[in-house]
Amino acid sequence: MAKPIIVGSEDDSKKAEEMQEKLQEKLLIYQILKQQMDNVQNQILLIENAFLEIENSKQALTDIKKSKEKDVLIPLGSGCYAKGNVANNRLVLSNIGTGIMVERNIEAVLQDIEQRKTGLEKQFEELQKNMQMLVGEMNSIASDLEAMKNDN
Repeated sequence: MAKPIIVGSEDDSKKAEEMQEKLQEKLLIYQILKQQMDNVQNQILLIENAFLEIENSKQALTDIKKSKEKDVLIPLGSGCYAKGNVANNRLVLSNIGTGIMVERNIEAVLQDIEQRKTGLEKQFEELQKNMQMLVGEMNSIASDLEAMKNDN
């Protein structure tokens, strides 16, 4: 009886299996990093929207403060305005948290808004750094995957 011909050794099949496991691991890490990057991008969009809201609030407060007239247009969003009357152009109602409103001087509210903007700028910078780090890691893994593909 003839001996069977062995095409690949046991070592070759172990190497192929190890290579497949490494490939699966790299792909999983890449997918996780992609999800993290998507989350960071969403956070960046939220901060950019908050910047727009802050700028609109600053402009509205400044307009009210400078206004000598009592009649004003109140921005409602999406290009819609309501006609209104300002009884006092030095004080506004400001939300101090959990839906509690207090009457405050416009200057104090503008200062609070600037502080909020500064905090958002720091968060934005941190998110940009995170995004760069994630992109670097994803590029590294993509290079590893390409090298693994070329090795086969």
